[in-house]
Amino acid sequence: MAKLVIFYSRSGKTRALASGIAQETGTKTEEIRVKKVKNRLPGAWNMTGAFKKGKLPLVYHESISIEQFPEIFIGGPVWGGTIAPPVLSFIQNKNWKGKKVHIFVTYALFGSKNALEKMRKTLEGKGATVSGEKGFWSLFKSKEHLKSEGIKWAKEVTQRAHNH
Repeated sequence: MAKLVIFYSRSGKTRALASGIAQETGTKTEEIRVKKVKNRLPGAWNMTGAFKKGKLPLVYHESISIEQFPEIFIGGPVWGGTIAPPVLSFIQNKNWKGKKVHIFVTYALFGSKNALEKMRKTLEGKGATVSGEKGFWSLFKSKEHLKSEGIKWAKEVTQRAHNH
């Protein structure tokens, strides 16, 4: 089954986690990228503030094709107690009907439950089946540690799929 790992990362920690998932599943990664506004990338606080007002950032969703992938891992960091707005913007701009999706987040203090719930509800509302979800505490964790956590979780997801 063809798989894909999609992620958004600012610090590189979610990227490291996604890299571990991709390594274990033998897939490639695609990074969600935010479009520049007035010749500069919007900062996390700008995007989070706009998100609270109902606005999502513009992302390059066209550059990542999900059509040929029946199984997808998607994740990003938790900002302000919920999923980072670029991830939600990407999800909103794609057709997820019939996709089996595993969701993940990295978080420093709190919010992983809210972020995962927001992602799950949004994906299910767009026709996806969310098969697995996990929050990874990233505060004080090295990128190498997070990569190994990604490998471990991907093994669990794969084994669970083979047992069913």
